[in-house]
Amino acid sequence: IILPSSITTIGKEAFANCGKLTEIQLPAGVSTIGRQAFLNCSSLTSMVIPEGVAIIEPLTFADCTKLTEVTIPSSVTSIAGGELNAFTGCPDLTLFVQLDSYGEQFAMENAIVCRFDESVWAPESDFTFTSSGSGATITGYTGNASKLIIPPTLGGKKVTAIGDAAFMYNSSLVFVHMPETVTSIGHSAFHCCDALLIINLPQALTVIGPYAFAGSQSLTGIKLPSKLKTIDAGAFNTCGLTTVTIPSGVTTISRGAFSLNPLTSVIMEG
Repeated sequence: IILPSSITTIGKEAFANCGKLTEIQLPAGVSTIGRQAFLNCSSLTSMVIPEGVAIIEPLTFADCTKLTEVTIPSSVTSIAGGELNAFTGCPDLTLFVQLDSYGEQFAMENAIVCRFDESVWAPESDFTFTSSGSGATITGYTGNASKLIIPPTLGGKKVTAIGDAAFMYNSSLVFVHMPETVTSIGHSAFHCCDALLIINLPQALTVIGPYAFAGSQSLTGIKLPSKLKTIDAGAFNTCGLTTVTIPSGVTTISRGAFSLNPLTSVIMEG
């Protein structure tokens, strides 16, 4: 469906339960999208929210089970979360967001995969890496960014691992976003990164290696991904974590994984 340019408002439940709707193009002038506007559009696969929309209402895209890509503009300042999450029932969703935007914040708080425009990826020349088979492992970083968006490919191969000590003792990093291709983080990869406040872990991650974040005392929160299996020895030793939720798929938490943290709450899912 291509809507005419005169449309400025998509009302409540406007396209709800349109189970055969696969694509809809919203005109640039749309500024309001009502509650449950696309509820249970079970064949809808993608959506670009126009610049100018400020609020994504409760259950707007709920149970759009095939929805895999939604572009969130920088104009969005509120997205319904919690029990009335705008994207509840969208299991394979990726949000395309702007750096430092509310969309980025929402994605991280709700453990939704997010991607950034290629223009903000760190340049390949800032990394040292090795290649094996179809994957690349980052072995070092020579840049000085405080906010680092690791590119999904290096040398034409998917970045699948952060290698041992790759970012150890980096005092510049405040925010790190890893691509969804990364499945493992090596020994001491971010050891003693004193300024590190936010690390956006990919949902594909299965292994956090020994002392991966140990000594990064500014790290007060971490969202562990659902596919995580192993949290190795001392992985978060001497960080600043106050709460942590362990996903139900985790099978190993090794010695000292969370020791010397000011933890007040540990939740074990499942």
